[in-house]
Amino acid sequence: MQFQTWKKGLVFGALVGFLLTLFKREEREEVRNGSRKVKDQVKYVYTHPSETIHRLRMKLNQMNEGTDKVIEQLNQIEQFFEKRIDQSEQKQIEDNHQPEIEGNK
Repeated sequence: MQFQTWKKGLVFGALVGFLLTLFKREEREEVRNGSRKVKDQVKYVYTHPSETIHRLRMKLNQMNEGTDKVIEQLNQIEQFFEKRIDQSEQKQIEDNHQPEIEGNK
């Protein structure tokens, strides 16, 4: 029960805050313009669903291509560092196995 009261208070506070911001003319105009843009976008999606799906598919393909490029670059970086680590380890092994030169006693 306490959770319900908390949610109601949160919604009420957000609503009051929103209404208070509308006292400024610039804010009202911005909200009005933003609402119009959203309404127009929703209307366009509703009247052109196949084009909207096509655009969404294109964007997802672009994201996949970009992701593939990033993964490829990360693999190249990983190979570079593995090569450097292998060279470093090989050098340490060679340094540890070289015989010490004894001087005159």
